[in-house]
This record gives sequence, C-alpha cells and structure tokens, in this order.
Amino acid sequence: MRRRCFREARFGMSDKIGPVFYEHRAEHPFLGQRLAADSGISDLTVHAIEEETRKLLASAFEDAKRLIGAHRFAFDDLVKLLLVQETVERSDLEKTLGSAMREVARA
Repeated sequence: MRRRCFREARFGMSDKIGPVFYEHRAEHPFLGQRLAADSGISDLTVHAIEEETRKLLASAFEDAKRLIGAHRFAFDDLVKLLLVQETVERSDLEKTLGSAMREVARA
C-alpha cells in the first residue's frame, strides 16, 4: 500500500491525476534547508493529489476492516498467540491464520 500511495502522489497513477510525474520535496527547515520550495505544482494539483491519496487510504482501511471482520476468529487466535509469544514465525502465522493469510496477501 505504501508503494501505491507513493505512486499515486508522485507519479499520478490514478484516473483523476493521470500518468504524470510530480516532484514533491519534503525539506526540513531546521537543517538549514528552505521551508518551502517552489515546486511548480499548483495548489489545485496538490489538493487533487491529496484527495486521491485520501481515497486510496480510505479504500485500504475499508478493505482491512472487511478482511478482519470476515476472518475475525483467525485474527483473535493470532492475538492470543502474540500475547503468549512476542515473535511469530511465518509457519506459525500460516497455521494460525490459515486461509485468512492467503486472502490478506492477495489484498
């Protein structure tokens, strides 16, 4: 999802933004750099990028809620396992989550 957000914001890979590259620099003002750089992107375009990213995150959140709801018992078992042992190996995770893990991996 992080890669999707990056692609959405920087490369404009959504239907609304289109296939365009947007340079966006986050500079730290306390390290001797400028607070804001003139990036050549209008406020309207920045707003559109933020709105598309917001939609992407809202969609991912809804997907996560749906997956957890659909596999509630498997995730409850995972919580119990994590309360007993702090680290879970992949094999234990696959055993605990079963088909839920495969569906989550596809999402």
